[in-house]
Amino acid sequence: MKKLRFALAALMAFTVVATASAQYQANSVRLLSQIPLTGFPGSPGNGSGCVGYTSPSGKEYAIIGLKNGNAVVNITNPFVPVIVGHIPGVQSTWHEVCVLGAYAYACTEGGQGVQIIDLTQVDNGVVSLAGTLTIGGLSRGHTVQAMPTSNLLFVHGGDINGLRAYDCTNPTAPVSVGSWTGKYVHDAQFVKYTSGPYAGKEICFACCANGSNGGLYIIDVTTTVNGQGQHVPAMQTLGFLHYFPTGVDNFYCHSGSLTPDRKFFLINDEFDESNSLVPNCTTHIVNVENLAAPTYVNKFVNPINVIDHNSIVQDNFLMLAAYRGGLRVYDIANTPTITEVGFFDTFPTGDGFAYEGAWGTWTGYASGNVIISDINRGLFVVDPSEAMGFGAPIVGVAHVGTSGEGDGVKSLRKDDGQEFTIFTRSGKGDMIATLQTAAATKTKLDVAMRARSAAGPLDRVILQVKNQTTGLFESIGTWDMTTTEALYEVTDLDGTKYIATDGTIVIKMQLRSTNQSGVKVFADMLRAKAHG
Repeated sequence: MKKLRFALAALMAFTVVATASAQYQANSVRLLSQIPLTGFPGSPGNGSGCVGYTSPSGKEYAIIGLKNGNAVVNITNPFVPVIVGHIPGVQSTWHEVCVLGAYAYACTEGGQGVQIIDLTQVDNGVVSLAGTLTIGGLSRGHTVQAMPTSNLLFVHGGDINGLRAYDCTNPTAPVSVGSWTGKYVHDAQFVKYTSGPYAGKEICFACCANGSNGGLYIIDVTTTVNGQGQHVPAMQTLGFLHYFPTGVDNFYCHSGSLTPDRKFFLINDEFDESNSLVPNCTTHIVNVENLAAPTYVNKFVNPINVIDHNSIVQDNFLMLAAYRGGLRVYDIANTPTITEVGFFDTFPTGDGFAYEGAWGTWTGYASGNVIISDINRGLFVVDPSEAMGFGAPIVGVAHVGTSGEGDGVKSLRKDDGQEFTIFTRSGKGDMIATLQTAAATKTKLDVAMRARSAAGPLDRVILQVKNQTTGLFESIGTWDMTTTEALYEVTDLDGTKYIATDGTIVIKMQLRSTNQSGVKVFADMLRAKAHG
């Protein structure tokens, strides 16, 4: 089949400078850049789903569904995203995409089948349409997901009742290997269990619309290999839960995410808010430890009047695209207790139960950055690390003894054994770090630092913070170091004094040692947390 190729030069190297974050409300999530809809080829009328891809070289990409197809964006430099390709598609509000290996698979309700997008040359600025999947009359798909453990692609909804499975051993020529028709499947998550009673099982958590038999279906999709070497899923229903009381059918089991411990499935219901089944943005919590008998546990009601849409889990955090509420970051480490720890509101003109704003989100990049696809405002790249407990991002350092070790400035925010060199051999060294918080409340400030000396104890450690009114550094702590490694911290400082109006915090670290022979001093961690 003829391939359509789109080079960076042909697209005139679309780049977008980061949008000023002042127009967007946020809490502990920092805007890095935005590409508005007008920045994409053809100025599409709306954005839809999104997914991420990391090339073998480590470059990071966002793939966003648009009303006129799908665009691939290089976000390796998150402050200067570059559109490297646009694959035209039929005009449709719904464009969803997933990645399997080095190929993206894009479906739509518009009726074009599933487009197969070749990403193998994306680092060279080229993406291509490698083919279109239409086996068995497949035309419309509402969503699409991959199960990498068996190289399978699943298409849901659209013009099929349930889900269809395709073996993608040959990524440009998928083979139909089965279907499940128990109920209309709107979206699903696929996982392979590696331990516990279900070790080796491949499981589908299918979100199946509404009605008396709508809700969460749990399906065994464990594969066997047939005579042609194709992976064939079992497609056996294990469990089902209609999570509203009997007779309540005006809900919509839209999508959901499994917690990392695989104990709970967190459901995004698209109708419960607007149909007054719940008062505000609600996440339904289902215990799935017994796959044959899922049970409703509780619900987390976020006191904002918006609709939840799509979510994804990173570590012990749920990233939720909540339409007019933008991106919400939930701490789910202690589920069924859930806490919102941050947000970035991509829809600044108000809340309400309407289908506008953040459609989708994706995480999983090595950088820790997150993408948001917005119906009205295109693609956002944000940094949620402050909400995830790493403190304010470090935006610059000065007066460092050497170029640093570990993974550079990022290592300063993590208490993980990575080390950042402050000075060597001189016996003393100062480092000034500039941080910038996006916390909504800044009345208090906590500062913590872990230091280590490679050649005996330090004589003294001094921490100072810049007074934003006087411009002078003020000491917040002085310690005599009697060991080669220690943590130094000060809590509940006056945030109004040390945090500038733009969120800037400037910290000076002074370290002294009388050991003049080959001394090397490291900062294992520097963290500043703003709070109320």
